[in-house]
Amino acid sequence: MGHRNTPKLLASLAAVVTSHKVDILNAMEKPAKQAIGVEQLRDLIGLKVKHQGSQWEIIEVLEDGPSLVLRDCEMHTVIQADQHGEAHRRVPSTTTIPLFDRDGNELNPALLDLDLLDLP
Repeated sequence: MGHRNTPKLLASLAAVVTSHKVDILNAMEKPAKQAIGVEQLRDLIGLKVKHQGSQWEIIEVLEDGPSLVLRDCEMHTVIQADQHGEAHRRVPSTTTIPLFDRDGNELNPALLDLDLLDLP
């Protein structure tokens, strides 16, 4: 599904890396986790992406993984519980997408399925 826009995603990642003066060709020869840093990925926050047929926004980059946190932009909501487990309000859905596969050597296929709707 998103593979036709994979070059746009990789171009955005490359632009983020390049903007921080990292040689993308050398970076691609290293294990994936060494090639892309969390601070560089934070430049992607605010971008809109298409994920599983819906529009989402990248709202955070988690260092553990690292992973992208996406928020649903199409008003699909879930009930949020308070600290006591009682439901009090509806909030937009969020999902987390790890950047790398389980071995940490390749980009996660779910990441490659994201369609970028705008570029940085």
